[in-house]
Amino acid sequence: QGSRCHNAALPPSPQLYHTALFSRTLSRSSGPGSMQMIRSNDELVECLVHQEALRTPEALAAFRAVDRARFLGSAVPARKAYENNPVRERFEANIDDNVFVAPVVHLSAPYIYARVAEELELRPGLSFLNIGSGSGYFSTIVARILGPTSTCHGIELSPVLSQASQALADEFCATNACATMRFTWGNAFELNVDDNVLYDRVYVGAGVDADTAEFFQRLLRPGGVLIGPFSDELRKYRKGPLHTTCRCLMGVRFSPLERESNETAWLDGGDIIIEPGMWTPHAKSFQDAKGSFKDAVVAVMILQNRCIQGFPKHLGQYIWHHILSFCSRTWFDRELTEVEKLQHELKCEREARLVLQARVEKAEAARTEAVTFCNILRVRLQQVTTLLQTRNEEDMEAVMMEDEPDVIEIEDEHEATLIW
Repeated sequence: QGSRCHNAALPPSPQLYHTALFSRTLSRSSGPGSMQMIRSNDELVECLVHQEALRTPEALAAFRAVDRARFLGSAVPARKAYENNPVRERFEANIDDNVFVAPVVHLSAPYIYARVAEELELRPGLSFLNIGSGSGYFSTIVARILGPTSTCHGIELSPVLSQASQALADEFCATNACATMRFTWGNAFELNVDDNVLYDRVYVGAGVDADTAEFFQRLLRPGGVLIGPFSDELRKYRKGPLHTTCRCLMGVRFSPLERESNETAWLDGGDIIIEPGMWTPHAKSFQDAKGSFKDAVVAVMILQNRCIQGFPKHLGQYIWHHILSFCSRTWFDRELTEVEKLQHELKCEREARLVLQARVEKAEAARTEAVTFCNILRVRLQQVTTLLQTRNEEDMEAVMMEDEPDVIEIEDEHEATLIW
């Protein structure tokens, strides 16, 4: 399948373009956290909203629920953990009485994660793969958006980070409704792309060459989306029925994704299988699938066991299982009517309006609190001023009384001479 890439032009200096992008974004921001230190995860989210990186309510809720500092470990101070910048530091974390120590953990800037989360077009029921998942920060955000009926996988080269990300995922899922997360230790170029399960969404978290895009596209289902930094461009690939389209989102500079020393060994993949691609009716992915997909599968199985004219009865059940594993979960959905499309748009507008209304109410509450605080300060200042004035008057009276001469009765002239 060929690829068509549009808007792929880069500035002359891509390594400076990423920095210039953030400088330009922050310079035009005047909201919370734009030009001051960000001290909490909520302030970071407000900064991303103000920069228009977060737009949908689902992504906004996910970024609020997932604390970035938790996935950077205890060695990174809070003032650095919540900055809208990439972080590359030593990783130390105590998770459920287990200590994890890694030489380095690398998290991209939150602005990049927010932009990718919006461009992935995430919705419940989709499957997701994070290549170079690190400590699992972005995977947890995606899992929170996808919900409990989805699958979220990650592959990480560091064995310590792979184990730590699984422990952090289990800790987060214990108190939040999110997708089933599984992290695998290994090199992404050793994935068995032929036998591994296919995904609806794939994100590459480290820099790779543009010629490797086709390798990762083989992990996509029909209609799937792949986003990653290919040749210093954050590109978005969409796998269509006949060809794969490509769109450049922005110029970036990522740390390179490690591969084997043999430059061509990765073309055929390796032996790592995160989850077998073989589909069965008893698989969890089928039980959690949408009703339209279940109905289509049941119809195929019924027709396969009956003599229906025009139906390829000679294909066995095993073959149909393999065919259905390549089917997009949305192929069997009926097309929405114009009324349903308008209703969906109206629902999205209502949700966006609710988000804006909540932001306005929060701003009004902050304004009311600030006004109340100012009034309290004004009253206290008046009290202090009055107290100071009173004390000054008392002190002046005391000084004046000290300056008055003492009246002394003198009995004889000799004593008066001595006193003088």
